[in-house]
Parts: sequence; structure tokens; C-alpha cells
Amino acid sequence: MDNRVIDQQAYLIHRKDYRNNSLILELFTQDFGRVSLLARGAKNSKTPAKFQPFQLLQVSWVGATELKTLTSLDAGRQIIEHQLYFAALYVSELLLLFLPKGENSELLFKSYQQFLLQLTEQTIQSQLRTFETKLMLFSGLMPDISCDAISYEPIQANKFYQFYPDSGFVKSNNNENIFSGEAILKWLEQDFDNNAVKNLARVIMRSIIDFNLNGKRLKSRDIYQQLKNS
Repeated sequence: MDNRVIDQQAYLIHRKDYRNNSLILELFTQDFGRVSLLARGAKNSKTPAKFQPFQLLQVSWVGATELKTLTSLDAGRQIIEHQLYFAALYVSELLLLFLPKGENSELLFKSYQQFLLQLTEQTIQSQLRTFETKLMLFSGLMPDISCDAISYEPIQANKFYQFYPDSGFVKSNNNENIFSGEAILKWLEQDFDNNAVKNLARVIMRSIIDFNLNGKRLKSRDIYQQLKNS
């Protein structure tokens, strides 16, 4: 059996040192989802910029085990501006944690590519929320936010709801931690020009992600907070 893959489009989402001069690369590939590759001698490479995130790669590898061996790698131009680096780093960490290995995810790959290409300071909140939602849907962790999780009735603009990350919105009978049906419906319409929608989407998506991290902390979040406080 030929276990070679040739010229696969990919993005680097994580790397770590391996022994004296090699790297283990975690890649998000177009046709194979998340793939782990051993890059022998990569730490001594004359072109270390190739092993940086947020640039489209063309990679080839060989191997039948979970850890494949990199045979070639060509890199394009890095497309993330400095002020947007942490947003892209955060999304890459989410992929590392929630994307299954070896599972075809071409549509999600295109969404990630679009996220990197279209990310700006003006669109950062809407882009983050949109990609978080797509990743949670792909991973089977996104509850249905279009209806009441108990009655299955569609969300109503004149009602208020509480949110449970494992099930979704439930019509509220009190005034604690509630969200308006109007804001939820505008979120479903992707109306991110509305500040209430931005705040709602941020709180809900963080709740879903944190619930499914099972107590694990996001390194990108911690680094960002440390720099913000310094």
C-alpha cells in the first residue's frame, strides 16, 4: 500500500521540538483534517520561516502510523498582521483541541482559510464568533440555538432565555443570566453590527468552549491576558 500524500494544502496550527534537531508539526490539511508530521532536521533548516503559522503550505508526507514523516514543504506568504496575531493564535489552538485527527474537513478548512484572509480589526469579533460556531458544529458540540431546548419551540423575540452549554436556550422564568429572544434571533441572522448580538455571541460561545474544555485552560487566552495586564 502506498502511504504517500503529495502536495496537500495545509496550515501549521502547532509545533514542538523533537529530540535534538527535529520538530513535530500539527497541520490542518484540506483533505485529511488534522495530521501530525515528523519534520526531521527542521530546527537546522536554512529557511525556518517555512515552519511558522498562518501561511498556506504545500506539504507531502509518507507513513502508515498516526505520526507521518514530512517529505517536502513549501510555504507562501504569511498573511496575518501583528495586531491580529492573538486572534489567529486562539483559533489555531481551538483547532488543535477540537479537530479530530484524520477526518476530512474540507469545508472547515475553507472557513479557516477565509478567516485568515478576511480578518481585520473591524471584523475580528464577527469573524471569531463565526469560526467558533462552525468548529463547534463540525465537532458536534454546538447545541441548537434556534429553538427552546425543552419545548423545541422556535426562539421568540419577546421572550427571555437562559443558556445551558450542553443543551441550549431554555425559556426563563426569572431575571438571572437571561438573554433576549430578539438578540438571539439577530445572532442567527449574523447581525454583528448590533452590540447586544456581539456580547451575546461572545458569552455563549465562550460558555460552550469552556464547558467542552473540561477544565483545561487555553494558553492563547492566558498569554493575551498577561500581555494586556503588563
